[in-house]
Formats: sequence, structure tokens, C-alpha cells
Amino acid sequence: YNLPSNATVTLKVIDVTGKVVRTELSADAQTAGDHSYLFNANDLSSGTYVYELTATQPNGQSIVLSKKMTLKK
Repeated sequence: YNLPSNATVTLKVIDVTGKVVRTELSADAQTAGDHSYLFNANDLSSGTYVYELTATQPNGQSIVLSKKMTLKK
């Protein structure tokens, strides 16, 4: 993912019932630019999930990206 400016980043993984099953990068301050994150899903079952990446800029403005992902084991 690419951050247009410095931001505090949170990554949530949500199951099909809407329950947050994992919170990663919780309140991690990151600099502007390209970043990547390796998600370890060993403890999750196969299925469909939504990941939500939230970047909150120092001025309080948030950018939220949500995408569907399928986990196959």
C-alpha cells in the first residue's frame, strides 16, 4: 500500500458475520511512501474475509480502504 503522507495505520480483518477477527498494525506510525505487510493467517479458517486498512493523518483525516479476500488452506 502507498501512503500519501505520514499516517497512523491500522489493519483489521473481518469475517462474513462482521466480527473483527484480527487487528494488525494497530496505531503504527508510518512514513509516506510504499509499504507492505505479510499477513499470517495460520489461525484462521478457510473462507471469505474483508480487510480494512485505515490511515489516519496527523491532521485527523482518515483514509479507509476495504477489500474482500478469500483464504484457501
